[in-house]
Amino acid sequence: MRGCEQIPWLYDAMCCVYERLGLGRWRRWLVAGARGRTLDVGTGTGRNLPLYAADVRVIGLEPYRGTLERARRRAPRVPLVQASVEALPFSDGTFDTVVTGLAF
Repeated sequence: MRGCEQIPWLYDAMCCVYERLGLGRWRRWLVAGARGRTLDVGTGTGRNLPLYAADVRVIGLEPYRGTLERARRRAPRVPLVQASVEALPFSDGTFDTVVTGLAF
């Protein structure tokens, strides 16, 4: 999908508005059940990453470099992988939890 990697700033700007309208509460609910090694599919600009509990070992997966750069700034200690969910670079059984929210 050409284009998504060119508008991460717009996505973040829109999310600032939607966070106040309930998206933030939904994000917190979404990550609350994560346990152990967790794959965050469609990490995007990393808005979910700071919400994970301290004992969750999360790895972000995102195909677009521009959005990964924003995610790295938002959560510099979280390992991020540039790859597509259709071709995961991980062995079966690597993760205890998989989370995806606004992946498109």
